[in-house]
Amino acid sequence: MADVVIQAHGECLEDVFAQMSEGMWFLMFEGAKIPNVCKWAIEVQGMDPEELLVNFLNEQIGFLEVEGLVVSQIEQIEIKKANGEFCLKSDVSGCHLSDLDVSPVIHVKAATFHELEVNPNYARVTFDV
Repeated sequence: MADVVIQAHGECLEDVFAQMSEGMWFLMFEGAKIPNVCKWAIEVQGMDPEELLVNFLNEQIGFLEVEGLVVSQIEQIEIKKANGEFCLKSDVSGCHLSDLDVSPVIHVKAATFHELEVNPNYARVTFDV
């Protein structure tokens, strides 16, 4: 396997981003139950919604790779446009990888721009695995 495509739907852009995050973590852990033990914040920017989504997903992958944090839930997500740039702030919950009895089943390296599609009610992302 080299690429996996995930599609997400929602009532607004924030919902779509949250659903895409959930899909990415489901892919990595095949739906294993991830407890909500700790909370942390994510802040990313992007020139457009496409770049913002890729940055949001890759930031989460970075938290897993660097700090061993696994997201179980997007607690809150806010997207604003300011000074010509999109800004996302999100509170997430989850746990440390070391607290789990399972390991990632699929190693997701990155969310990519390949065939990326984002609109207020839908997104399609290709992940490099």
